[in-house]
Amino acid sequence: MAAPINVVILGSNISGNLMTHYILKHITPATTARPVKVTIISPSTKFYWTIAVPRALLNKPNLLKPEAIQVDIITHLVKNHGPRGDKWEFLEAWARGVDVNRSIVTIEAVDHNVKETIIPYDHLIIATEDELAVVAPFKPHGTTEETLSGLKSWGDKIAESNTILLVGGGPTGVELAGEVKDSYPNKKVILVTSGNVLPMLQPRISLIARNLLEKLGVDVRINTKVTAVNRAPSGQGVEVVLSSGETVPADFFIPTLGQKPNTEFLPKEFLNSHGFVQTTDYLNLPSHPNIWSLGDVTHYEGNRKATTIDPYCQVLTWNLRKVILEEGKVVVGEGAGWSKYKHSLDQMMFVPVGGKQGTGQVKTWRVWSFFVWLLKGRDYMVPWIVNSVSGSSVPKKLKIVA
Repeated sequence: MAAPINVVILGSNISGNLMTHYILKHITPATTARPVKVTIISPSTKFYWTIAVPRALLNKPNLLKPEAIQVDIITHLVKNHGPRGDKWEFLEAWARGVDVNRSIVTIEAVDHNVKETIIPYDHLIIATEDELAVVAPFKPHGTTEETLSGLKSWGDKIAESNTILLVGGGPTGVELAGEVKDSYPNKKVILVTSGNVLPMLQPRISLIARNLLEKLGVDVRINTKVTAVNRAPSGQGVEVVLSSGETVPADFFIPTLGQKPNTEFLPKEFLNSHGFVQTTDYLNLPSHPNIWSLGDVTHYEGNRKATTIDPYCQVLTWNLRKVILEEGKVVVGEGAGWSKYKHSLDQMMFVPVGGKQGTGQVKTWRVWSFFVWLLKGRDYMVPWIVNSVSGSSVPKKLKIVA
């Protein structure tokens, strides 16, 4: 039997998981000369539904249990593509480095039984998404157990605190402030943002979000920055110094900003000046055509949301399949028949503010509060988790994007 073509995917959440299903559905069955084996490398075997974190953080069983936003990836891979082995493998590990000269990835297993192992690749796909500058449960952090533990721990702190100060006026900050105040009306909730809330949306929609928060009782401080966070003299909580000169005591300080690409382990030649992976429009690296990338970790700016991942997967799968099926006969981008990624900056955002209201924007249109509740606010799209993790959204046929 011919040696397999090893496709290694770094990352197993929204980008990496969907890309895995695309390959197993559209490339693995199409190959004949050499079989394709997909190896997923990630410290967590659970798919983490980041969309629902603002509600799951409250750790209230009558709303949403923290365990409900984690779904086992391997179970769905086995169900849809057969047992691990010849077609696919999942390595519970951290990627520690990439050697392009030897075409290997260095990994460190989660269980630490072996400090470092090398994994060879014929094609490497970087789908590690972004992460927060601080350890917070808004993104997967570490192993499955560590992520869930962090989620529950923050929920306990919210429940115990009387005054909660959040920093960041993006969707996460707005949603969490609304959820906390809606569930704990007697708590003092302060949201501090350097500009307006939801600054990526139209000013009139930003104003609607602010008004909804204030209607709930959230103290919204716009055009304000946090200049220092100090431990309170009593040892309980913190004192937050604002750019206005005011010092605000808080039992729990929650930063919801400071996202950065998860690329520290990659060679600097892969990255742009901001640390994102620089790709061509075919989604491979200019100097390394057998290394690919997609999703939040790429250099494409703006509109970094879960709903934008599928176009990446379709383009990357088309081009990777062409390279594999015509192995040694084609160069990515040369000649006809290649698919190009076209990044859309069209805005589509739904932001619940508490359990019964919200606002949003689709392209240039405002989304009415009822529809925000219907599409997202009532359950934070938790019923969609299985569709996402199982790959059921992968189309039966690929289409080229010229």
